[in-house]
Amino acid sequence: KGGFRSSLNFKARRATVASKELPESRSLGSVESGDLAGRSTKPSGGFGVARNTFVSGKTHRTALASYCKTVLLLTCDALTLEQQQRDDLLTALDSVLSDDQHREFQSKRIQVLLPPNVAALEAIQNETSLFLRYQADVRKIVVIQSLFRGRRTREWYRRHVQVRSDAKRLAIRNRAFMTFIAAEREYQKILNAVSRKYLKPLRGGAVKTVGVERIVDIFQNIEILQDEHCRLLTQLEGLFLLENEENTWPFMSNIGECLLHAFQTLLPQYGVYTENAHVQTAVLEELIDTDPQFAGFLDQMPGDMSLVMMLQSPLNHIGNRVRPAIEHIFEHSLDRDEGYEELESALQVIVKTSEYILSSMDRAPQRAKLVKATRRILSDHPLNLNANPERELLREGPFAKVDTLKNAYVMLFNDVIVVGDLVGHDNHIKFHRKIELNAKIVVTDSGEKGGDKKAAKSNKTFTLTTKDATIAFTCKTVNDKLSWHPEILLVLDKFEKKVVFGTPLEKLLAADGRPNGIPRCVELMLKHLRTEEHMKTEGLFRMAGKKVTIDNLRQELDAGRAEEVVWSKVEVHSCACLLKLWFRELPEPLFPFPTFSKLVDMQAGYDNSEEALEEGTPAWDGYVSLIAEQLCSMSPAQRTLFEALIPFLREVCAFSDTNKMHSKNMSVVFAPNLLRPERDTVQTALQSPQISNVVRTIMDHYDRMRALMDDAELRNRLIAAKD
Repeated sequence: KGGFRSSLNFKARRATVASKELPESRSLGSVESGDLAGRSTKPSGGFGVARNTFVSGKTHRTALASYCKTVLLLTCDALTLEQQQRDDLLTALDSVLSDDQHREFQSKRIQVLLPPNVAALEAIQNETSLFLRYQADVRKIVVIQSLFRGRRTREWYRRHVQVRSDAKRLAIRNRAFMTFIAAEREYQKILNAVSRKYLKPLRGGAVKTVGVERIVDIFQNIEILQDEHCRLLTQLEGLFLLENEENTWPFMSNIGECLLHAFQTLLPQYGVYTENAHVQTAVLEELIDTDPQFAGFLDQMPGDMSLVMMLQSPLNHIGNRVRPAIEHIFEHSLDRDEGYEELESALQVIVKTSEYILSSMDRAPQRAKLVKATRRILSDHPLNLNANPERELLREGPFAKVDTLKNAYVMLFNDVIVVGDLVGHDNHIKFHRKIELNAKIVVTDSGEKGGDKKAAKSNKTFTLTTKDATIAFTCKTVNDKLSWHPEILLVLDKFEKKVVFGTPLEKLLAADGRPNGIPRCVELMLKHLRTEEHMKTEGLFRMAGKKVTIDNLRQELDAGRAEEVVWSKVEVHSCACLLKLWFRELPEPLFPFPTFSKLVDMQAGYDNSEEALEEGTPAWDGYVSLIAEQLCSMSPAQRTLFEALIPFLREVCAFSDTNKMHSKNMSVVFAPNLLRPERDTVQTALQSPQISNVVRTIMDHYDRMRALMDDAELRNRLIAAKD
């Protein structure tokens, strides 16, 4: 295309026109196409120009018209223009010539259509014809390729999508996938804006009062998140370009593999960002409140989203965007796809990660308070109030006197009281003492000791009696005492209260008076769920129950009223969720903490092994024996509970035709409650597939597992007897 046009322009520029006179009419007239290879062309006006002729000044218009018509007619033939199109083209050319251009040729001569010119035109015509024939051949090839690929795709589609409902599911899944990509693009814009508008200017010294350490505290590893999401977006968009029909649009059976691969490097970065979110919040609030230059820098930035909102985006993106998108994609994927299991594993990972981020976000405000409190306390020894992840700052304020310390300042946490005195005007506190709270502490109102009720009402003092000392707290006003005293009593009451959820298994069994059995609450829940009608309920242990019902049942059980609950009226999904909740809140899970890393690492090794792990092979026998060996570390109480729970779950799986809860699905929803680390992190969330596989193996081969555990225990007893 470009070469053809360039050749015409070049030949036109080389034309030398000798003479021309101004015509009365500018119309070139109607043109009939003739032989363009140097032969004459005869317009309707009746004149013609032969090659090897010279044109006088009086006939300059004929020469110019002939040359132009020759070149233009060659173009018209190449483009296969209609006669009317040719006439319009020549008329348009004549209409653009100015009077000066016509007068320029009056005293000059022009040699038109000499053999070199004709040869050049013939070469142009030949090359143009070859080019057009080549283009036609290319078009035929493209059509053939398109038809062939379309036929292959339709054939694979017919094999893959067996019924019409499958086609609808595939279409819905692909729309969800496109929505996911759109969300990733929008999120990428936010991360780019944070870097461009805030991070880079602050690094460049836009606010001199904000040092490098504060910049790191504010932005954390957001640049790494930006790079990882850019890589993820590239990989997702690359699924459209794969050559294998089964892996490219619209089938994309390897979505799960792509997501799992990306999550291995992406999600740990979210763990780092989430762990430091409380530091980020504390530093931002401090700078906005105390640094006018920094606050002014933030105010002058244009845009609908503030820096605080942008920095919250990573904490919301996984739970609000990624998780719903992958759940939607998984829900409408076909379970016979090759990549279905990888997609299911990716969903497990993202669900656990979003739960971890959500719980961290819930704790973030409190952790930010603890960071501020730690910075305010001046102590000779490091005082890390964030050491206990469950610690909360309930209230703080001045006291007239605490023990012997006048003008004291007290911080009340849910597990400790910190006493100090204010230093200077910057709210710093000089550490004095720390009081660990427990059920044995006694709180006494000093005003109640005397008989004078009037004096009791005006008394401002109460005392805390610990194992080692009695400490008097004198408030500044009576109203202060009326607020501090009940709140401390409320905190101590939580230590004394007998609860079912979150209580160690052995302690609960002792309270129930059944040291060799299972907790009464668990027994009642299993009994309610064990009816055939309930075990056939679709989605049992997978579908969510009613939160209000679950909360009410929990309160009843914690109050020791399990026997008073009318279990026949309890909705089945709420009871199933309550059972999972009880196992999840055990201080030590059913499978002890030390077994977690060993079992998960062993499962990961087998998953990554090239050797097939088939039942009956030596590798399989060794795998099952190692699991049984680890389970032998369970206490007698755990072993009894294990032998009650696993058979029940197997009974539920026996009705998988109706409840859709085969062992794979059951292990996905129940495994995190039975096998978990001492502290959840994003890294442990990435191990969710291995956790599910371990529990699934235990469920599927429970009888063999129990026999191996019995043999191992007998062997251990014999060894101990010999020793």
